[in-house]
Amino acid sequence: MLYVSSDVIQAIDRNIGRFAAERGGILGGRKTNEIDTFYFDELAILLSNNNKYIPSVNDLNAVLLDWQKKDVEFYGFIHSHESRQELSPTDIEYATVIACLLEKEIVMGIIGGNNSFPVKFFLISKTKSVKEIAYEVF
Repeated sequence: MLYVSSDVIQAIDRNIGRFAAERGGILGGRKTNEIDTFYFDELAILLSNNNKYIPSVNDLNAVLLDWQKKDVEFYGFIHSHESRQELSPTDIEYATVIACLLEKEIVMGIIGGNNSFPVKFFLISKTKSVKEIAYEVF
């Protein structure tokens, strides 16, 4: 079970929810299985012709360094899709690379169909294993 703070859910809705699809951010937390931190990737590159979210890696790396100083662990990503609330092959590949680098499972949240809630969360391993994970808002 994953636990997500209501502040994070509201921040996701306020930031990702106000844009068309393919916007996103990163998720973190101070406790195991508890997401209490969200950063909206405002500088992300949006390739509308390819309908693809490309994270602003330099900006996100700076945020992750700041999180490290504050004992916030990186859990994963969240982004929106235009229609389905499912992971794309590109999502799985990207998360797998990160999982291999960090040697841990990565959380990937997806908002689909006009940024509709609830969010779906998935765990992706370094072996490309994907499983949907239930979550509760606290």
